[in-house]
Amino acid sequence: MTVFDMPAPLSTLTQSLFDRAVTWIARGDRGLPSSAIWHHMMEVPYDGGAERRHYPNRLDDFTRCVLLLDLIPEWRERLREMRAYSPGWAGLIARWPELEAELRDRCGGKLDTFLIAPALEREIRRAIAQGFVNDPHFSVALKPDGTLHRAYPRDAREMMK
Repeated sequence: MTVFDMPAPLSTLTQSLFDRAVTWIARGDRGLPSSAIWHHMMEVPYDGGAERRHYPNRLDDFTRCVLLLDLIPEWRERLREMRAYSPGWAGLIARWPELEAELRDRCGGKLDTFLIAPALEREIRRAIAQGFVNDPHFSVALKPDGTLHRAYPRDAREMMK
């Protein structure tokens, strides 16, 4: 199948971007969050659609997302579109440049999904929590370290009373 055989949204991509995207989905180191980015950017339906809400709440998943954006840097400027899927994405996108810079600094130039950096992972989770805190549709409980304990949609919480 060539780019010309694909549905309209895909046929507008450059061959180079399309080739990189197909290579990544076929052979890349994927997790649910990086796959969510891929499906959104490629405008390819995701089974059930709910999976796009999966944001990277672990360092290995965040690293996979950064690796995907390194492979397809054209998507980096569109990353803010992921905010529409959940408050977790919104919180991460607000701090993405800072978190990515910290990741790169800790990896010393070579990104590795096996990096162990508890402080950075906690910052990723704090960014997610802040996204829920900032969303008026959610009632949030935080852990003492500022990470998310739980978040309830406010209308669901009202029904539980």
